Amino acid sequence: MSDRPLDQLAALLPLEVCAELQTAPHGLDEAEASVRRERYGPNVLSEGLPVSTVHRLVSSFVNWISLILVVAGLLAFLSDTPVIGWVILIVALVNGLFTAWQEYLAERAIAALRRLLPATTYVRRAGQVRQVPTVDVVPGDILPLRPGTVVVADGYLIASEGLRVKQTALTGNAAPVTKVAGPMPDPTLSLTERPNLVLAGTIVFEGQGSLVVVATGMQRLLGHIAESTVSLRAEPSPLGRALNALAATITRVAILAGIGAFALTVLGRQFSIQAGIIFAIGMIVAFVPEGLLPTVTLALALARRRLARHGVLVRRLAGVESLSSATVLCVDRAETLSSGILTANGLWAGGQRYTVTGSDYRPEGAFLRGRTLVRAAAEPDLAALLRAAALCNNARLMPPDAGHPDWYIVGDPTEGALLVAAARAGFDTATLAAETVRLQSFPYEPRRQLASVVVAIERPDGRDLIAYVRGTARAILPLCTRLGRRGAEEDLDDQARQEIERQIDDFARAGQRVVAFASRRLDEPTDGMAWRARDIEDDLTFLGLAALQEPPQPEVTRLVEGCHKAGIRIIVVTGAYGLTAEAGARRAGLIDTPRNQIVTGADLDSMSSASLGLLLAPLEDVVFAQMDAAQKQRIVEALQQRGEVVAFLGDSINDAPALRQADIGVAVSASGTAVAVAAADIVLNAQHPAGLLLAVEEGRAIFANIQKLAAYIFAHNVAEAAVIVVSVVFGLPIPLTVLQVLAIDVGTELLPSVALSTEPPEPGILAQPPRSRTAPLLDRETLWRTFALLGMLEGALALFSFFMAYWSAGWRPGMLLASSGDIYAQATTLTYMAIVMAQLGTAFASRTRRYSLFQLGPFTNRALVAGTITSFGLMLVLVYVEPLATLLGFVPPHPEHWILLACYPFIMLLADELFKWYRRTREAVQDAV
Repeated sequence: MSDRPLDQLAALLPLEVCAELQTAPHGLDEAEASVRRERYGPNVLSEGLPVSTVHRLVSSFVNWISLILVVAGLLAFLSDTPVIGWVILIVALVNGLFTAWQEYLAERAIAALRRLLPATTYVRRAGQVRQVPTVDVVPGDILPLRPGTVVVADGYLIASEGLRVKQTALTGNAAPVTKVAGPMPDPTLSLTERPNLVLAGTIVFEGQGSLVVVATGMQRLLGHIAESTVSLRAEPSPLGRALNALAATITRVAILAGIGAFALTVLGRQFSIQAGIIFAIGMIVAFVPEGLLPTVTLALALARRRLARHGVLVRRLAGVESLSSATVLCVDRAETLSSGILTANGLWAGGQRYTVTGSDYRPEGAFLRGRTLVRAAAEPDLAALLRAAALCNNARLMPPDAGHPDWYIVGDPTEGALLVAAARAGFDTATLAAETVRLQSFPYEPRRQLASVVVAIERPDGRDLIAYVRGTARAILPLCTRLGRRGAEEDLDDQARQEIERQIDDFARAGQRVVAFASRRLDEPTDGMAWRARDIEDDLTFLGLAALQEPPQPEVTRLVEGCHKAGIRIIVVTGAYGLTAEAGARRAGLIDTPRNQIVTGADLDSMSSASLGLLLAPLEDVVFAQMDAAQKQRIVEALQQRGEVVAFLGDSINDAPALRQADIGVAVSASGTAVAVAAADIVLNAQHPAGLLLAVEEGRAIFANIQKLAAYIFAHNVAEAAVIVVSVVFGLPIPLTVLQVLAIDVGTELLPSVALSTEPPEPGILAQPPRSRTAPLLDRETLWRTFALLGMLEGALALFSFFMAYWSAGWRPGMLLASSGDIYAQATTLTYMAIVMAQLGTAFASRTRRYSLFQLGPFTNRALVAGTITSFGLMLVLVYVEPLATLLGFVPPHPEHWILLACYPFIMLLADELFKWYRRTREAVQDAV
């Protein structure tokens, strides 16, 4: 058996390949197939190392916040306060479950790859074609290829007859590709581009052939892609890194605060160890933002729901926020963002150029010569060209039906586009069938680059036999000796040839694919004889040209302009040919510079990492063409090494590694394969690609809103910690019990936090530059406003309420404060209620970091209004309803205390408004200077 890779075998003759694989065109015998099955293993994709649900769930608890809560819960059990311990552990469990939901990254790519191939296939063994399980196919087997066959292994084509295949699953390109047997030594072509290689996952579109299997199992291209995709570990999102860094810092502070509280109470004030542990737990719980992770997860989930209304499916929650930091968008094929409908919008006939109007596949449109509307039937040269396009055609134009809301094409997309153009001129299939009879046809052959048909036109005095030939312009023009002009034929001289070649170049420069048409009148065939292609495809009359292209969607322009506005650079990284990729990118507006560099996969392989890094500099305009899966992944990795946050937009199997490697993988729903969708973080509706801009805007709004809700949460965390620190330092009874702290952190604060996450994007947020991947969640300004202003003010109001409870009971300075009983319960209740009431004002103040609340409108966020009302109601339930009040140690306040509590929201709002007014005034002065 040969150990040569598939690309080396592609350079050999069919019989040489069979000799290398020790097989023959009639196939292996069953005994040899069994031996090879043992040697090479089953033809399946390996399972890899699946991660169990239990492992994923356990790993979700390995974060700083959950761990410190578990430690605090265990300390509560050791201090003989099991109620506190159970409550803290339940909070830790809730945190872990929310984290598991956010970090659920079940890998679906391998399952999707397995579903791509059928369970059984046909092989030729010992000269007999039989059906066998796909897993039993081995190197050296001969696979017969027929229309509809799904190829289950990579192999070399040893025979072909008009064979065309669809490699959509591998390349994302829906157009059929011609495959021919014979050597192909060109080393610059990728495996999918080699015309003599057919790979697993390919579907036979038309024709027939035979394939000798070279690679099975994980040695197939599918196997290599699966291996590289699964081996990539998802890196934390920028938000995840910011949350982890913040949680780690808070945990350290909480541990130090707990140790300090224990030391002060036990060593300094001679408290019992149990009392010291309770104080330490109180400090730890006060510093830890228990509600932060669940609230962030809910905020991301709500964003996913909002985006789903616009056709943007978010598979991984963190992917939305990651887009706020994206600096580069890599696009695989401009066609990914195209309409998906190939159209013939330009024609040339008889020396005149025509424009075809119309949308989709509807047989409705007009023909323009310059700016003049013309009737195709009245233009003899144009009519002859369109008649040829309709007759030399095997596609069918179908009207809307139950499964198709609009007109659609059955057959080859190129032939379909030509048929639609003819139909818009009135050359429908029914009319042509009544006028002509097809006698013989020759399908498109890549070696000839031609297709032809012989038809008979019945007339009263006999019939006319005409051959219509379609093919590439460069192949047809040398076969022509005459030119159709003004309804007659004239000699095709050098001047006319140059005119045609100039028109071909004009179409090609515009990124259009050019198809040429010619005709020839034939004599009646000799009895018993049929025409041969080489006999009729000669001495032709040139009829004209058709220019085809797949126009971009109208929203693509908006997407490109929006990315540029948002500071996101677009790079084309595709498996298509360089000039084709460049033309498509220009049509889509992805390239607007007069010159750009095209780098092929072969160029990339010979390029060092340093050279690639220089090539990816922002000032360079590059199109990466003919890239395979590993090369796409390498480009993404090189961009990340430059510090870029990369979003990758792709839709085929060989995009899967790049989609996983990228910070944000984006697939397209209609054209995307199941594997690409499984590897992506975000899936766009193919009819709404500008939805990506909505996701970028939503991602930036999410981070801004998470900063707002973090400020809201930490304001009361600071207040809780401040009152406990003051009590420990000055020897006062603890103003808040552990359960009361938890009642704030995972109770009354939750709904306002979620409501803050629904704040709409601030004006101009898309015009801001991408946020740095290392940007902290709480920057200096937020820290100052949250900790020094809002947090400390809340703490001061809470302490004031604590002392007011004792004052109302007759306490005066110099007297001891009771640490138990109704007076103490009243004091802790007022402290709790003071923080909750102050937080109501902080929630509204947190809606904006710079503008006045009254500029936005105090009640424009209805969710926040509902959340604060609900939070207030929950506070009343906890304080007034039994047995909750007894469990938490609450005693209803006196009526006069309500006058004090009612002022706190307005005090917080006023303080924040003054702070923002001072900041705006200072910025205005600095701008004026």
